[in-house]
Amino acid sequence: DTVLWYRGEAGSGDPRQTAIGRVDDQIQINYGARANEEALRWQVQNLAVLAAERFDGEVESDKERYQAMAKRGVANMSTNQGRNSPEALQAHIAAQHHTVGKANERHTALKAMSLEILDNVESADPHEVAVKLLQLQTRLEASYRTTAMLSQMSLVYHM
Repeated sequence: DTVLWYRGEAGSGDPRQTAIGRVDDQIQINYGARANEEALRWQVQNLAVLAAERFDGEVESDKERYQAMAKRGVANMSTNQGRNSPEALQAHIAAQHHTVGKANERHTALKAMSLEILDNVESADPHEVAVKLLQLQTRLEASYRTTAMLSQMSLVYHM
């Protein structure tokens, strides 16, 4: 009960699933973490052992004890020993950050392209638009005439 300020959850599922962010319609990132994860707990436990001890630099046995404990602490914190590691957690979160960065680049490029298209539509020359609409109208009229003529044809044509 010494850590009353921690309000996290102690679920049994994947800690990465505790915080989920949607980057866009197709991309979702999982970046959650728990303070009681094995890798983090292991680091804190080893640091706590070192912090809890008192050493006197003048006493030779304390120097030797400190060196032995420091050596063991470094060994415990630097090897995985079958546990997930803080480095793995960091790598996962870094990969999620990279995913968000790439999505941001795509969104920036899409925004620029959309703004260019919008600018082309909004700044279109009215005369050019009128000419293109007239061309389209002419094609439609020709198509309607052809369709009307074809609808009057039959295999047995009477004159």
